[in-house]
Amino acid sequence: MVRILWRDFGIMHMKGARSLLNAHGLPTGQMASAEGKSNRMLDQRDIAILDILQRDSETPVFRIAEKVHLSPSACSRRIAELRRLGYIVGSVVRLDRDKLGLPITIFVIIGAKHSAEWLRRFRAILADIPEVLECHRLTGQADYVLKLAVPSIQHYDDVYKRLISGVEIDDVAAYISMETIKDSQALPLEYIGQARD
Repeated sequence: MVRILWRDFGIMHMKGARSLLNAHGLPTGQMASAEGKSNRMLDQRDIAILDILQRDSETPVFRIAEKVHLSPSACSRRIAELRRLGYIVGSVVRLDRDKLGLPITIFVIIGAKHSAEWLRRFRAILADIPEVLECHRLTGQADYVLKLAVPSIQHYDDVYKRLISGVEIDDVAAYISMETIKDSQALPLEYIGQARD
């Protein structure tokens, strides 16, 4: 039996084991745990793959493979593993809001004396209003901010009436976006490894 030293990874393997490489094309000592999220750090190829996919999830695997200098099969295995580990949580298609008749973005600031029951009803109402794209609970004086996509100001008024019909709200302020300066779904990836479990 011959010992092979993988100098780049600082681990020792025995020839004759099932495989010296895992699904990532890395030595098996770098294998992600099947029980936990991962027992290894992502390498630069993993990060490059994530960056490509978050900017265009329809990028063909062979194109990604070319960019990260892997074979298509090895690249495909890495993508599958990144999904399994939870780094990739889904894929969506971005639609043109103007073509869909939803050109107006409105941010709604809400103040309320909320309880657990109030929050339950609030969540239920928001789930039934598709114009509400996002809802965030805030620090400071305001309690929540909503991001809406609507076809007109009149339609916002309809959404507002639906909202206040289901829960008691103390303060509401609406702000219409006049121009989108930046609209990106791409996350910065330099913090990978610093996230807390």
